[in-house]
Amino acid sequence: MPWSAEGAANTLVEAPDPADLLRRIEEGRHGAFFAAPTLWVAMASHADFGGRDLSGLRKAYCGASAMPRPGRGAGGGRGRAAGAVGGARA
Repeated sequence: MPWSAEGAANTLVEAPDPADLLRRIEEGRHGAFFAAPTLWVAMASHADFGGRDLSGLRKAYCGASAMPRPGRGAGGGRGRAAGAVGGARA
């Protein structure tokens, strides 16, 4: 069942800032997050990434292009992703 049918809320931001998005995901206990691969990589590469409690995040969605493979492309080969312009909060 779509999350919106169960009362989920969407959070839209004017400009995607990795630190702000990591904070919003942690504090808002967002259950799902949608972003382009470039934003996922920017978030995973951000200094705050390891210190944030993102355990509430159950679904990570990506669009616009394929995610980089670990060890290739952006993100320093860390094999993690990060980011988005909108997120669903369960």
